[in-house]
Amino acid sequence: MARSTEREGSTAPITPEDLGASMVGDHADALGQETEKIAGKINAAYEKFASKLRGKADKAKAGMETKKSETKRALLKRRFELYADAANEIEMRLADRQGSDYTGSD
Repeated sequence: MARSTEREGSTAPITPEDLGASMVGDHADALGQETEKIAGKINAAYEKFASKLRGKADKAKAGMETKKSETKRALLKRRFELYADAANEIEMRLADRQGSDYTGSD
């Protein structure tokens, strides 16, 4: 006996089109609003993270100027470079997402 992919007595799933709903017409506004809302949250997270990394870079730079040991200054300089580069990358990605020339830094 050949087996069917559907169980006997089961029905196919009902789609919105089966009920007469038009996905494009009925949901376009809701999808657009949801997209804007989520994109805004993502952009805010990018901004917050870039700001946090920029603060760490500034802290490393300030510490670099106060240390007497050349080794500690070199370590703080490298830390500053890494944090600043990461913040710049995130800010550039944010600018791409926003479609503008925004960089967030001076």
